[in-house]
Amino acid sequence: MVTDGRLKPGEPLPSEAELARQWGMSRLSVREALQELARSGVVTVRHGKRGLLNDVGKWSPLDPRVLQARGLMSGDPLDVPRQMIEARRAIEVETTRLAAERGPAEDIDEVERQLGIMRETIDTDYAAFSQADLEFHAALVRASGNVYLASAYAPLEEVLHVVRIRTSAQADIRRRALEHHTRIFEAVRDGRVQDAGEAMLSHMDQTLDDVINNLGAAAFR
Repeated sequence: MVTDGRLKPGEPLPSEAELARQWGMSRLSVREALQELARSGVVTVRHGKRGLLNDVGKWSPLDPRVLQARGLMSGDPLDVPRQMIEARRAIEVETTRLAAERGPAEDIDEVERQLGIMRETIDTDYAAFSQADLEFHAALVRASGNVYLASAYAPLEEVLHVVRIRTSAQADIRRRALEHHTRIFEAVRDGRVQDAGEAMLSHMDQTLDDVINNLGAAAFR
């Protein structure tokens, strides 16, 4: 109804009774679903009136449940991953530099452990590979020792999980990711601050290129 264009931003939603009939749900379930959508900024619930569909600019960019629809409604399904990479560059290049400069040994060990899992699962379990990829980045952020950068990164993790599962399904993308993660880890381990930041920046560029060139807009539909 929303993504197929039948309902435009600013237009009233069908009544709860109509939605319940269409979807074979109780009105209570419909009401709860609308409240969830309201919390994500997708709709505005109005007491005694039909709700309204909000413009996509008001939708939460951090709710993975609306990630797919957000991309479709924006008119450019690649806009979501593109903006996400921009945010990650701003956070992770610096946290990686800081990890190389002052990361505690136990955090660097965890980065290495997750890299090992990526190596072990690259050809056998892309879901496990994807999870280790996410844990690798989270460990690097912790290793920076900067609570503000870590707090800025935390809301992205759930959305990253959705995106990473899709991209990691491609074997060639997994191989490139492993190469980049290895270079990042080695620079951090050796305390090469500038190299570590440049390696992470290169990885961010690689990630966006892989989405555009190998998966295209269909990956986020």
